[in-house]
Amino acid sequence: MSRRPGTPNADHAATRRALAGRLAEALVAEQAAGLSERALARAAGVSVPTLRHYFGDRDGAVWAALSRIREDGEPYLVQAAVPPPGADAGTSVRALLRFVLAGLEAGVGRAHVLGLGAGLDSAVLGPGYLSQLLEPTLDATERRLAVHAACGDLAIPDLRAAAIGLVAPLVVAWLHQRPLGGAAVRRLDLEGFTEAHADAFMRAYAPAPRVRRRSARRAS
Repeated sequence: MSRRPGTPNADHAATRRALAGRLAEALVAEQAAGLSERALARAAGVSVPTLRHYFGDRDGAVWAALSRIREDGEPYLVQAAVPPPGADAGTSVRALLRFVLAGLEAGVGRAHVLGLGAGLDSAVLGPGYLSQLLEPTLDATERRLAVHAACGDLAIPDLRAAAIGLVAPLVVAWLHQRPLGGAAVRRLDLEGFTEAHADAFMRAYAPAPRVRRRSARRAS
């Protein structure tokens, strides 16, 4: 039976996913010279008409790349959301921040640079960056902190505020030192900052010490 006009090929979804993967790899590796349709098509190894065929336009191609980055990062988000077995809150928070820093250095940071650059003031790619990169990171952090809050190891009245307060300073510090070139302006030891930030977070959200009440003595 012949295919009706306008009906996607059977392998359309698979080809689109593969192209999104190429775009994601190129953008994270800084191998795409900009976010124009021509630059994106070159990064994906296709023509501009082919890029439009699979993604609609430039924003659709960038959104697909962000979505593929999110898909590939899912196992790491699952890992970030769960404290290490038997770890206390302090150990868990430090491990999470080290995990986030390692991810930033390994390519996640570049994904945030891409998302911020494309998403700021964009009604399409702003929500794309939030839904595919920033929100999943904050959600995983919230879920990890919620475990410790439920056990009474941390006193957190607002999990969202605590998650932002934990992750955002490290991301800003990394942006300052790496893509913004801040190491040449005022160098910061990111590993040392991570440890100091973990200590400050634990002091801010440490539960109040328990006070033991002494039983009243009976009158002699």
